[in-house]
Amino acid sequence: MNRPEQRGQERRQYFRIEDTLAISWVTVPEGRVQAVMEQLRREEDQGIEADEAFAALSRRAEKLRRVQEPELRALFELLEQRLEMLADRVLHWDRRHSRADLQQVNLSAGGVAFQTVQPVLVGENIVVKLGLLEMGRTVFAGGKVVRCHEDSPGQWGVAVAFHHINEEDQQKLLQYTLHKQSQQIKAMHDQGPR
Repeated sequence: MNRPEQRGQERRQYFRIEDTLAISWVTVPEGRVQAVMEQLRREEDQGIEADEAFAALSRRAEKLRRVQEPELRALFELLEQRLEMLADRVLHWDRRHSRADLQQVNLSAGGVAFQTVQPVLVGENIVVKLGLLEMGRTVFAGGKVVRCHEDSPGQWGVAVAFHHINEEDQQKLLQYTLHKQSQQIKAMHDQGPR
């Protein structure tokens, strides 16, 4: 990349937006940031594969619902009910034990600032999972806490500078922040002068 393009790329990573995202995070020891990011990505990929497999099985099950024999039809309905109960339990467990929150964040390709109920030490390593809702994509980034201050009793503002992010995820963040910024500019333009 030549020098002017590189400077433009560096400037773009600092475009900041305010947006609502699904965010979860975990503190990790110094040498484990990359390993934790890879583990989280594998778990995310397995979840996507499971969703796709479930959709394929559902399509196949639709064909079986047309069976005319009463005993087979009753058996099939019973199995469906049991599977729905099991899926419901798994989903409720996931909701109760998920640390992902939908919240307002300040985001750039270089970092994120968010609110939490627990303080984090400045300099601590952290891995963040960001759900870019409008794009339907997930981004993983590792970084260091650069600021943590109590905004109100029991509410801490945390800022993380990304140091570990793969190129694909950084491109997603750049695209997302530029897209959101252009939406905000268009909305201001559409409102006209006040």
